[in-house]
Amino acid sequence: MPLRSVSNESAPLSTQGEQQAERARRRWADISVVDEYRAQHKGTGVDICRQRNRHRYEELPDDTPFDGYTPGGYLTRETDACLDCGLAYQVQRYEPYETKQGRKTIMRYRPAYNTTHYLEGPNGETYTLEPGQGVMHPRDYRDSAITALVNAHPEAQALGRAALKQRKTALARRAERQARED
Repeated sequence: MPLRSVSNESAPLSTQGEQQAERARRRWADISVVDEYRAQHKGTGVDICRQRNRHRYEELPDDTPFDGYTPGGYLTRETDACLDCGLAYQVQRYEPYETKQGRKTIMRYRPAYNTTHYLEGPNGETYTLEPGQGVMHPRDYRDSAITALVNAHPEAQALGRAALKQRKTALARRAERQARED
């Protein structure tokens, strides 16, 4: 399956420049891969999360204790699976620190960062693409959804063709005006 890549030209190269340059690229999935993925997940919670480009988690109550801590010293707690797709959960990390309050030193905690982890569904479905297919750009997914919707309705297709014709005419007029001014 074809991949589109965007190179990060500003990444410094080492003696093993080829490997580093390869790692610096983000491989975007081809639109045909996105269309196929969207067709498989149409009308599911995955479709909802992909179009919104975020997962929806239930708020953790304030009395939820921490699950543990990381080797770096961050306290952690996990959310339940996403309310829409059920294929992702979040690990929240909090940084402990000490502060003076009068003569006492007290422990405080501030949010540090969150990471999203993905699960496999009961029927083998996944939120992410198969390895080697690239990363799905959120805009491509939304474009695929709109394209499929328009293609299903001949009236909308005709309206789209008319709008495209009008757009081309407007751009041609603008180019002519700019050419005359120059």
